[in-house]
Amino acid sequence: MKKTEFLYFSGCPNFEPTFSNLLEALKELGTNINVQNIDVETLGKAKEVNFLGSPFIYRRY
Repeated sequence: MKKTEFLYFSGCPNFEPTFSNLLEALKELGTNINVQNIDVETLGKAKEVNFLGSPFIYRRY
């Protein structure tokens, strides 16, 4: 199953609008993709998940 990770940090001002746009786009496309929210709280976590900035959408196959 395809999985999409939505990475962000708490307090990111772009989290809500970007997440809403992502869900709307997936709905319009009629896709059944699981979106997992990941709050990147530490530098260690950022390195672990290849975090490039907030928000960041990462698709895994």
